[in-house]
Amino acid sequence: MNLQRKNPVFVAACLVLSCLIFLPGCKKYPNGPWFTLRGKEARVVNSWCYELVLRNGLDVTEGLPELSIVYSKSSIGFNDDGRFSTIIHYSDSINFPAERYDGNWAFINNEEEILLDYDAPTPMAGDSQIWVITKLREKELWAEEDFGSNLYEYRLFPSDSKETE
Repeated sequence: MNLQRKNPVFVAACLVLSCLIFLPGCKKYPNGPWFTLRGKEARVVNSWCYELVLRNGLDVTEGLPELSIVYSKSSIGFNDDGRFSTIIHYSDSINFPAERYDGNWAFINNEEEILLDYDAPTPMAGDSQIWVITKLREKELWAEEDFGSNLYEYRLFPSDSKETE
């Protein structure tokens, strides 16, 4: 048998079979990616800025007139040791200066969600958030969070890409 020449029908059949077996399992999140060689942790570990934040479908990225978070000035960073830091800016920056909160992060629910547990002694100590990942790419992190009766949708991009724009 000559191994140098392979039957093109056999090769095509192997490619189709491989696609049928492997590609459906590659799409983990509703908005992608379809396929990536980078692991989920490698895609999350980064410093992120908020590009768009929706509360019940309303754009709140720039904050609201009353005391609120100004997401366009806020950020969050995840490291590969399971730690995160977030810097929150408020619409009333005179009476409420920017604050930094730290804690631990981890994937939960079959790596479909990110759990954020805040450290003491901050006002948020003991609090936790659960972000449901809807898209996770090297340069995009989309997540949703139920907070009381509100649905928050976060669209984040790496902070280094904001500096180069």
